[in-house]
Amino acid sequence: MSAVPVIGLGYLGFTDNMNEIIANGNPSGSDVVEIKATDKGFQTSGSGKWRLVDDRYAPTKLTEFGDGTYIVGKDIDPGTYKSDGVDYWARLKNFSGDMNAILANGNPDGQEIVEIAASDVGFSTHGGGKWKKIK
Repeated sequence: MSAVPVIGLGYLGFTDNMNEIIANGNPSGSDVVEIKATDKGFQTSGSGKWRLVDDRYAPTKLTEFGDGTYIVGKDIDPGTYKSDGVDYWARLKNFSGDMNAILANGNPDGQEIVEIAASDVGFSTHGGGKWKKIK
């Protein structure tokens, strides 16, 4: 995961053809990218650093967090979280970057309460607000 914003592009091939881009993003905060065996490449720019999420990945779990994408069970625990105001949030079933990855999402106008389930793979949020675990 990156601690500094980066841009990542997954590629089917190595030409300048836009049709070869599988998924892309312009995250603020940390991000998680799933690179599949069928991907031909991955391109990133910015000053962030990527690291492999494997069995050795064991960060301190956060009970408060801001913009970014988080792994449920690794970065954050399942539970009920309250925001102080964000632009967007999404509960994720994978990190593919496509619309099918979204289990539920919202564009709240002010505070929001979200139940992150143990079966969720990830949680993504942006808009400058903070989330805090309330139960």
